[in-house]
Amino acid sequence: MKQVGQGQVAVPKNWEMRVQLTYIEPADTLKVPLALQTTQAKPRANIVVSRVPATSPSPEAAMNEFYQQTAQAVPGLKRMNQENFKFVDGGEGIALTVSFHATPQVRLVQKHVFRIDDEVLTQLVATVDEPRISELDSTLGDIMKSFKP
Repeated sequence: MKQVGQGQVAVPKNWEMRVQLTYIEPADTLKVPLALQTTQAKPRANIVVSRVPATSPSPEAAMNEFYQQTAQAVPGLKRMNQENFKFVDGGEGIALTVSFHATPQVRLVQKHVFRIDDEVLTQLVATVDEPRISELDSTLGDIMKSFKP
């Protein structure tokens, strides 16, 4: 599959840069029941990587700020789990798992991982539909652990 590059744009040097990448599993890996094919496709697992200048003193503070803001904006947001998170490169962060309804029939689960390196906050978010929750700690968790700044 062809990968898309970030491209280039000429902006003033004093502009702040924020980066967000989204990786989505191929649609052909999904087994959509025939009954759903005309009404609703299954959600595709994805991982989003966002990097911004750090304004929080720690990954935990960034996570708490994220949760406070998101809980106000997302009705029915459920806090499921919080844990320390270790990256393959030895970096450390913190992870928060949340769930919410995307539609009345579909509940999504997300694992948000936060780390700070050289004053840059990285937030990785893996999203799956609720029946695939185990992938947050296996396949998708391993992908997130492989992140290197």
